[in-house]
Amino acid sequence: MKKIFPLVLCYCACALAAEPSPAAALQQANATNAAAATQAPTVSDVMIITPKERATDLKEAFAFLKKQLSATQLTIRLNDKSRLTQVTDIDVMTGGTVIIVRQSTIQGTKYMMVKTENVASIEH
Repeated sequence: MKKIFPLVLCYCACALAAEPSPAAALQQANATNAAAATQAPTVSDVMIITPKERATDLKEAFAFLKKQLSATQLTIRLNDKSRLTQVTDIDVMTGGTVIIVRQSTIQGTKYMMVKTENVASIEH
């Protein structure tokens, strides 16, 4: 019993010493907040663009690729990794939230409506 008591006492003392007092914790939190407030603002990785502007950019990119590559058919890759192949033209709806894609298929011309935010890239 005499050997166990000092061990228990030592354990309790270590546990109390490791746990900061509420006043010390509050002081540390205030110091952290003050340091964060004085730091320079960071650059955000998010850019806000309206759907109409994004759709217009996609249409211009499509026209540029079609002109530069002399390609009559391009591919549009969507965010879900699917592809729209043999795309011959795209049109943007007035609001800019929907793009009409015209595809050349064996059965003839096929039209699809794609949300602007679902377009990942335009490829040759």
